Amino acid sequence: DILLLGGSVLNEEWGRVPQELEMQLQDTLGRDIRIHNQAFPSHTSLDSRIKYGLLAEQEFDLVFVYHGINEVRFNNCPEEVFRADYSHVPYYGVIDALNSFMSKVTILPFMYQTLKQGYIESNTNNIAVPRDLPVNDQWVEMGEKIKTKEVFKRNMKALFDMTKNDGVPFLTSSFAYYVPDNYTVELFNDSTLDYRGFLSPIEVWGKPENVVMAIDAHNEVVASFSNYVDANGLIEKNGNNFEDICHFTPQGSKEFVKILVPKAVELINSNLTPSPRSLGKGIGSKQDSSFRDQE
Repeated sequence: DILLLGGSVLNEEWGRVPQELEMQLQDTLGRDIRIHNQAFPSHTSLDSRIKYGLLAEQEFDLVFVYHGINEVRFNNCPEEVFRADYSHVPYYGVIDALNSFMSKVTILPFMYQTLKQGYIESNTNNIAVPRDLPVNDQWVEMGEKIKTKEVFKRNMKALFDMTKNDGVPFLTSSFAYYVPDNYTVELFNDSTLDYRGFLSPIEVWGKPENVVMAIDAHNEVVASFSNYVDANGLIEKNGNNFEDICHFTPQGSKEFVKILVPKAVELINSNLTPSPRSLGKGIGSKQDSSFRDQE
């Protein structure tokens, strides 16, 4: 039982990583593999941290966490607006409302936060950061100051600690990306770059140079974990493997998974004892599924 936590790169509608992982692990281990995919477009390390806590009653043989690009967007704001709990992104107010005690008895907190999110994100003053496309050109310029690195580190460390507490192997990887030397958004839109599918221009996350700096900063964090694979350093950077800056072609999905499988097999084989997760104790349990950090 393999749990996937990440963004669109791991989502079945954006590539073949889950399918390749299932097939390659089955071939290598000689046993049935079940992929439990909780990776969704635009989700960040905070989303994965929350989701893992909400899966407290489930048991897994491996958790693979793959993040690095989506919260790059959260840098696109003034330093005084940025919040370490990502509350400067209205979407997380909705998530907090869903996880609140009041939401167990009434839908009103969810309704209020949803309406608030819609108002803020449609306000011409642009007083918050959307979780999807950047909308404030002046704020996008401020993305050169990488504010997310320490928050990303905190969320990834929390995931690592929760899985360790549960006795579940934790695997992560540097975030693989490819930017052709001649990249411009105009050439991207004309489909004349060394990509295959041209799914998303880099500008949906911010200025290209700022996006690269932020991914590199996040990759420094990921490299600090022992159960880490350097996919970004090992995968060949070309259009055979990349549809755009980060989404893989079918061939790229296969190559990416080939990089992961040896470490995944090692971790699965080394974890033959029953997981304590079902005991419902520790920071991975429902008793402690609220993971928001206050600034």
